[in-house]
Amino acid sequence: MFILSLPYVLAKGIDIEEYERRTEEFNIHGCWEWSNGEVLIYELPSKPHEVCIGEIVMRIIRQCGNADGTDADIYSFGSTSKY
Repeated sequence: MFILSLPYVLAKGIDIEEYERRTEEFNIHGCWEWSNGEVLIYELPSKPHEVCIGEIVMRIIRQCGNADGTDADIYSFGSTSKY
């Protein structure tokens, strides 16, 4: 079972200028943190929560593609909200 724990490394190899541009673009001040080229998510607020979870789930699905057609099961429990 995959359990998301925070902080989560969303991206690596990101320069500070790109981080600042994307933070402004998505208006997610106070939820992301940049450290040594890594973008860390340490809080999932209600509005961008689904977008972040969607990206994480897509990455997991891509990695588990070889399980299709086997006896392995991958379950989705949906997402939870942070209020």
